[in-house]
Amino acid sequence: MKPLLHATLPIPPSVNSRTKITRHGGYEDPKVTMYKWQCKECWREAWRDKEAITQAIMAQSWLYVSLHIWLPASKMEIRDVDNMLQVPINALKEEIGIDDARIADLYPRKRVAPLGVHPALLISVMEMSVEELEQDIFPGKTA
Repeated sequence: MKPLLHATLPIPPSVNSRTKITRHGGYEDPKVTMYKWQCKECWREAWRDKEAITQAIMAQSWLYVSLHIWLPASKMEIRDVDNMLQVPINALKEEIGIDDARIADLYPRKRVAPLGVHPALLISVMEMSVEELEQDIFPGKTA
């Protein structure tokens, strides 16, 4: 696998603050808007090898995404992993143009942050070759 991006993001706001509904429709909560902006800033800083990412986008490569979520012990049971992934992955698409439909493997891990470690979301995005994808689907297959 070829590494494309690695970023450390803040922990997303609660899923309960995603979309506010009024009688006139829905709108994004300001906390979520601010978090999405922070994610985009982190993606911009992590986007060093523009050529490799552009080639992966143009080739419509499959992606492997690994997420390590470090939470305080008090939040471990009340935060759902799937809800914490949506905004950072959407920000990745909006900022860099990597389509989340191209994610073939998604590995989230939620852990208690050790003492002295600030709660964070560590994300790595890697390009998968067709051979790696097929090997994963058909173990033991040789070229």
